[in-house]
Amino acid sequence: MKAIYLMIGMVCIGLLPNNSYSQEIKEKVETELPCYNTDEIFKSLKEKYKEMPFMTGRAGDFANSVVSIWMNPVDNTWTIVATKKDITCVVGMGTDMKLVPYKKGPNI
Repeated sequence: MKAIYLMIGMVCIGLLPNNSYSQEIKEKVETELPCYNTDEIFKSLKEKYKEMPFMTGRAGDFANSVVSIWMNPVDNTWTIVATKKDITCVVGMGTDMKLVPYKKGPNI
């Protein structure tokens, strides 16, 4: 279980743009992610796990990949993937996804 939290933390830190750090990075952790053909993994997420893309955005990583968060709104499962053309890597997956409500306005 600790490995999952470590992986999610590493990914979240790694996906932040490099120019947004106000402090120097003291350590860098590299990891290998399982990668698949983009069409095949998207088909699997849709058909097998009944997940759909919930959010997408361009990552500030070296590959300039597109990160997307997929979610099954019934079972609350989720998958985070990073895509570069025809290759998609699974960054993380899990259960119990919940949306956090927030108030609209200038004070977030």
